Amino acid sequence: MSGEGLARLFIGVGFVWVVIVLAVGLLGGFDKPSAYWKFLTEATGAGWLPHVYLVLTLFVVPVGMLTFLRDILTDPVALWVKWAAPGAFLAMYAFFLLAAMPDVGRPLFVGIESTISPVASPASAAASMGSTGSWLVRFAVAFVVLAGVPGIIGAVVGLVTGSKAGVRRH
Repeated sequence: MSGEGLARLFIGVGFVWVVIVLAVGLLGGFDKPSAYWKFLTEATGAGWLPHVYLVLTLFVVPVGMLTFLRDILTDPVALWVKWAAPGAFLAMYAFFLLAAMPDVGRPLFVGIESTISPVASPASAAASMGSTGSWLVRFAVAFVVLAGVPGIIGAVVGLVTGSKAGVRRH
């Protein structure tokens, strides 16, 4: 399998993994997925599951996201999509890490929030972890700021410069 084929495989596997983790996270609260996977490992007796979980979370998903992001940035798509995509992927990966590995994801997510809203201190944000609903609202704000604002600026720049998305040529 070529490097490009492996990267395409990572896009698909990473997407499925993100959907599984976020679905479990939303159904059980964001502190539950790690407990769920620990229970699954103990119930099945498969000692290799935590290692697979770690590889999928910290390697496969980021490689898949970066490959997909590269496709977006190099293909002829609208300028607003190119400007919004990096922020969208950053917000989504931080939210995914929050669900998959709270010990790693929480500092990243709180760091993004404190960058977006400097008046909110990281200590107060970490102390007010709250329910799944509050995480969704906090994710929505991060997503709008990181992806929505650059997307709107890209749309305006695209309209002013008259750039249009071209047809993809093989």
